[in-house]
Amino acid sequence: MGVEGVQEVTEIERKLMQALVDLNGRMKAVEESNAANLAVFNQNLIILVNRLDAIEAKVEGLSQPVVVDANGEVVEVTAALVDMFDSL
Repeated sequence: MGVEGVQEVTEIERKLMQALVDLNGRMKAVEESNAANLAVFNQNLIILVNRLDAIEAKVEGLSQPVVVDANGEVVEVTAALVDMFDSL
C-alpha cells in the first residue's frame, strides 16, 4: 500500500469533508427557506382566521336578524313576526 495508499485515503477524506461542508451549507439554506415559508404561512393563517371571524359574525347576524319596530325599539325578527301574527 505504501505512500500512494496514504495519499489516496487523504484524498478520499478531503472529498468526504468537502461533501459534508457542502451538505451542511445546503441544510442551512433549506432551514432558512423553511423558516421563511413558515413565517409566510403563519401570516396567511392569521389573515384567514380574521376573515373567517368576519364571515362568522355576518352569518350570526343573518341567523338572528333584528328590525326596528314602530316604537323605535330593536326587536328580533322572530319576535316581531310572532307579535305581528298575534295581532291579526
